[in-house]
Amino acid sequence: MKTVVDGRGLVSSQGPDEFVVDVPMTLNGAISRQTVSTTVVTTSSTVSSAVTFVDASSGNLQMTLPNALTSSGSMYVLKKVDATAFTVTVAGVLDQTIDGQASQTITSQWVTITLIATAGAWYII
Repeated sequence: MKTVVDGRGLVSSQGPDEFVVDVPMTLNGAISRQTVSTTVVTTSSTVSSAVTFVDASSGNLQMTLPNALTSSGSMYVLKKVDATAFTVTVAGVLDQTIDGQASQTITSQWVTITLIATAGAWYII
C-alpha cells in the first residue's frame, strides 16, 4: 500500500486492486445508490430503458425516443455495441428534434449518445 499527501492536503492510497482518494467534503442531503434499467436491443424499437445497448449486426436500426413533452427531465443513454457498418439512427416523435436535427446517427462501435428531454425537444449532453 502506497500513501501520498499532496500540497492541497488530499490523501490518496493505492493498493494492488484499489485507488482511494480521501477528500474533505460537505454533504447536504442523502446519499443513495440508483439502479439503472438496461436493455440490449437487436431490432428497431422505442427507447424505454435508461441505458440501451444497440446491436445493429443484422442491419440498420431506428431507435425512437419517447415524447419529449411527457418525458421532460428524462435522460436516456444509447450505445452501439457491434462493429458492423450498419447504423443506428436515433429520432424523436412528432417532429421533435435532437439538438435541432431530425435525427442523430451512430455509425461506429462503442459510440454513446446521452440525451435529455426538455421543452418538447431532446438535447445531447
